[in-house]
Order: sequence, then C-alpha cells, then structure tokens
Amino acid sequence: MEEGRVRVLLIEDNPDDVQLVREMFNNINLSGQSTRAFDLYTTDSLSGSVELLTKEKIDVVLLDLFLSDSHGLETFRRFYTQASWIPVIVLSGFYDETAADRVVRDGAQDFLIKNDLTPNLLVRSLRYAIERKHIQDEKDKIQTQLLQAQKMEAIGILTGGIAHDFNNLITAVRGCADMAIQNLDQTSPLYREIKEIQLASQKAAGLTRQMLIFSRKHPVKFEFINMNQLVEDMLKMLHHMIGEDIEIHTNLEPDLWTITADQSTLEQIVMNLTVNARDAMPDGGKLIIRTDNVELNEENCRFMPESKPGIYVRLAITDTGIGMDEKTLQRIYEPFFSTKGRGKGTGLGLSVVYGIVKEHKGWISIESQPGQGTTFRIFTPAINVKTSFKREEVNRSIEVFAGHGEKILVVEDEESVRRFAERALERNGYEVFTAANAREALDVFKQKKGEIHLVISDVILPDINGLDLVHQMISKNPQLNILLSSGYTDSRSHQRIIEKEGYLFLKKPYAYLELLEAVKTAVKAEKK
Repeated sequence: MEEGRVRVLLIEDNPDDVQLVREMFNNINLSGQSTRAFDLYTTDSLSGSVELLTKEKIDVVLLDLFLSDSHGLETFRRFYTQASWIPVIVLSGFYDETAADRVVRDGAQDFLIKNDLTPNLLVRSLRYAIERKHIQDEKDKIQTQLLQAQKMEAIGILTGGIAHDFNNLITAVRGCADMAIQNLDQTSPLYREIKEIQLASQKAAGLTRQMLIFSRKHPVKFEFINMNQLVEDMLKMLHHMIGEDIEIHTNLEPDLWTITADQSTLEQIVMNLTVNARDAMPDGGKLIIRTDNVELNEENCRFMPESKPGIYVRLAITDTGIGMDEKTLQRIYEPFFSTKGRGKGTGLGLSVVYGIVKEHKGWISIESQPGQGTTFRIFTPAINVKTSFKREEVNRSIEVFAGHGEKILVVEDEESVRRFAERALERNGYEVFTAANAREALDVFKQKKGEIHLVISDVILPDINGLDLVHQMISKNPQLNILLSSGYTDSRSHQRIIEKEGYLFLKKPYAYLELLEAVKTAVKAEKK
C-alpha cells in the first residue's frame, strides 16, 4: 500500500460500538501498526451515509447491518446499490454464516465479528478491501476495453461490407452520369441536373472512404501529397461534421512543400482532431487549420522533444474550446484514455493519431490550458518542391482512350456496375463480354479460345476469388492482360498480392473516364 491517509466511514448506530472502533483507530495511528494513517468518519443511519458521501471522498466503509432506518441484508443491498464503487466491510455482533456468504457474494469485501475485532485484523481487512476493490476495478476496466475493441471490430467488419456495396452503387451512378453528360451541351436543361448527380456521387464516394478510414485498417500507400489540397478537399465534410455553431477558418501556406504520405491516414488525423475539437466546444467556437513550411536546425530541436533537424510541413489545428490541464495532457495519447465521459468516446482517437504520425516519421506537439483552447501541431518530413494538383474535368475529350475492337471480358457480380462497364467500353470501340461470376467467366474464356485481350475482374466474386480466376486464365494464356478492381480497402482487397504480382488495379468507386483510362493502359501493357 502507498503512504497516505485512508478515509474510513463507519455506519453504526450503537454508541458503544462507535467508541470501540474509534479507540481502535486511535491506537492504530499512535502505535504505528500500519504504514498508513486513518481518518474516521461516522454516521448512525443509512440516509446519513449517503449525505456524507456527497461531501467527503471515502476510501472504505465499515457497515453494521442493523441500523435505525434499515435492518439485515437489506441494509447492505441498499447501500451497495447507491455506492457500489466504494469497498465495504460488513460488521456484525454475531456470526451468521448465511449472511456472511450472501453479502460477500453480493459485493462485500469482508464480514467481521465485532467481538473478534483486533487492530491487526482491522488494518489487514481494510488494506485487503481497498486492494481487492482496486484489482476488481482494473479487471472491469480491461473487460470494458476488450468489449469496446470487439465492438469496434464488429463495426469495422459491418462497415466494410456496407461500403463495398455502396461503392458498387456509386460506381454505377457516377459512371452513368458521366456517360450521359458527354452527349449534352452545357445549355441543355438536363446538363445542370446531371452535373448535380456527378457532384453528389463524388461526395458519396468521399463519405464512404471516410467511413472506412474510421472503422478499418487498410494497406498504407505512400505517395506525393499536398497538405493544402487535402485540407481543402475535406472542408465540406468537416463543416457537416462539426455543425453550424462552429466556424472553420484556414490559413494555408501558398507555397507549401510536398510530403510523402498515405492520404487516407492523413485524412484520419484531420478528422480525429476535428471531432475532438468539436467535442471541446459544446457551445460553439472556432476551428482554425493552418499549414506552413518549417526548417529546423540543431538549436531549434533542443526545445522540441522528438524533433530532428530537417524540413517539415506543419499542420496546426486549433480550437477555442475548454482546454486541458497538465494532468490530462500527460495521458492524452494513452489508448482508451478519454475525457468525454462514459459511453461518449472510445479513447482511441489520439492514440491512433499518434501512431499515424510516428509511421510517417514525424511527431506531434500539443499546447493547451483550461479555458484557453487547444492546438495540435503535426510535423511531417517534407520535400522542398511544390506539387501541381490539377483536376481533370469529366467532359474533356475522350478520343485518346478509344479502343480498336479489342475483346474485353468484364467479370462483375454487381449487375449495375457490369452494365455500366459494358456500355462504356462498347461506346468507345471495344468488343465486350460479361460474366457475373468466375464460372461464367471461364465459360466465356473457353468459348473465345484465347481471343480475349483483357480481363477486368472484381477481386471479390461469389464463387471464387478474382485472383484465383485470373491465375487460371493466365495459365492458359500467359499474354493475357489483367485489370483488377475492388471496393474494399482492407485485407479483402488483396492489395499487397496484386502489387507484388504486378497487376493493374482500379479502385471503386471509379468514374467513366477513370475506367477508360485504366482499360487503355491495361490493353497496351506489355507482359513481362
């Protein structure tokens, strides 16, 4: 046990027994029989104990079962229902084995007979009661964390399946809208409506991606990223997340350097910190997002823990919320630690952010005071170049992607996606065959006797895996070109295997132009 005073509440209506216990504690404190001193509080009723517990922090309770306002086992039940977080030792004037077994089974830490009470026995019982309660609390905490982790895993599996189906629907909606707008002049009454469908489908695709980021692990793919572009692309979604009573302001470095990073996990950082900022501003406020270039030397790094000399892109997210004290800041990155109250947070958000930043060879700093808001600063290693990010319009010329009669087999179990791909490719000069599963695909492949130039296959099919399917086809035609596709971002996408074997990959949801561009690249690809 640690050094310090133990606050004990004695609930006893017999004055002689109260005096006996008080003298026993005085002797314990004076004789040094314990490494801790005891402060004794007393009350003669159950109702009085409830009132006292609201005023004082009690460590352990000594409870007589027969009081002026409660009798027998009901006394323990009533007290424990109101204050189950406090360890309780039951005192009795006589030994009742049935009562002893019952109260211990129902949550009491011990059952002591008053006439047998000695200072050593009392100290030992108090110490064990506190320690056992502490152990039980830790056990309950771990159990709660385990259940929460299992729940999150279940949510992740469910969300992954929903997002996969949703990606298929978005692919069909977005693709058909792209095809429709190709044939419309901008003055057409339908042009604006179809443009809105395009924009809505793009937002839906972004929403699906964010759902997957929150709920599932996915293969990390490092690429050149412009942090300004990433922030700007997320602004609309962030506005929806935080509500109308919080203003978002940005201050983005115009000549920001490029970083090498995984876009999805960077988006997760921004979203997690934004959600935390929102929760810290229940009555509204301001969220400020800043980016800038930072160059650090040895002298700078002396005052910045975990930093290293070099060039960095700094992302700062500031809120005007309630802030945090020093004690909270010391635990802020601990898994399952949360300041949001029971049932209002997983306690994983900042620990995930910390892990992502470390994975990117960067570091994170925090500045906060109660009532003064909070600022998180993320430092990510940079490349001293600017990357140009130009968005391609969907209605640009597509003649460059036209086919010349190449035979393409589309293997896709989602009918709407299959029909869209078939129409899109036929419209642009390809001869298309379709299959809803691997069995149909192998039948078509056999009928065409190796005349197929390209197979486009979903990775997840209802009968066998898309990878197994294309392996069978390649064994019969080693020169066959392959383009795989999937709406999953986790292990079910088999992304690492696809990259290892050198297959081209088209991630769902894809647009009309993205499909044509991927097909053109795949058709022209030379087999090694």
